[in-house]
Amino acid sequence: MEMKPNPHPERPNRLRAIAASLAAAGIFPSKCALVPPREITKEELVMVHTSDHVESVEQTKNMLYSYFTSDTYANGHSACAAKLAAGLCADLASLIVSGRVRNGFALVRPPGHHAGVKQAMGFCLHNNAAVAALAAQKAGAKKVLIVDWDVHHGNGTQEIFEGNKSVLYISLHRHEDGSFYPGTGAADEVGDLDGKGFSVNIPWSCGGVGDNDYIFAFQHVVLPIATEFAPDITIISAGFDAARGDPLGCCDENYMLLWLPHLEKLEF
Repeated sequence: MEMKPNPHPERPNRLRAIAASLAAAGIFPSKCALVPPREITKEELVMVHTSDHVESVEQTKNMLYSYFTSDTYANGHSACAAKLAAGLCADLASLIVSGRVRNGFALVRPPGHHAGVKQAMGFCLHNNAAVAALAAQKAGAKKVLIVDWDVHHGNGTQEIFEGNKSVLYISLHRHEDGSFYPGTGAADEVGDLDGKGFSVNIPWSCGGVGDNDYIFAFQHVVLPIATEFAPDITIISAGFDAARGDPLGCCDENYMLLWLPHLEKLEF
């Protein structure tokens, strides 16, 4: 197979790099209990997405390649990978809520936070964070907090829960008055109907945001709101493109200083 000189950023090396870093730190797999993956069921997916969307992703397994948007594509294995990612996140959330494990890290691709009720976009096919949140509630969690620190706004996650006051969504992202992808996530987007006030957006006005900016936002916005909400589980929608050196994010976040104290959490 010929390798392209500029391969698509959504590729297996993302998982390999994370696994290698965790192994070098002596964390994975020696200090972890592995959760066996399973494919999410259609019944679970239609709690988050429309049946038409679920079917459109499933149909890609019959094609050599296909595109949902100009940068979101699938091959014959993508539907299976997306179902495995969502299924593992659902099971991990359930294990945490049940008390069988204290926390977890879901090392999965494809990502999910751009996948909305009826659309795939931004490399995302199914919304793993949303699936995990509903699985957590099915396991007994009454209130779920989703903290999203991807450099892009999680428009899909916000859309799915914008009318739901039992799921609090907080996102920190580049916004630049809507000119940064995907263009959503302004500070005045706060949810709708019963969910009004349960979407919290912290939009950065430019690139180059670093540790001090994140620490200030966490101390003065994220943690006070999270403490008042008092979630039963916190799900971290962890996009690493806000990290130092990412060519698209162009931010300066170290991540070593980000910490949510006293909250059981699921990161992926």
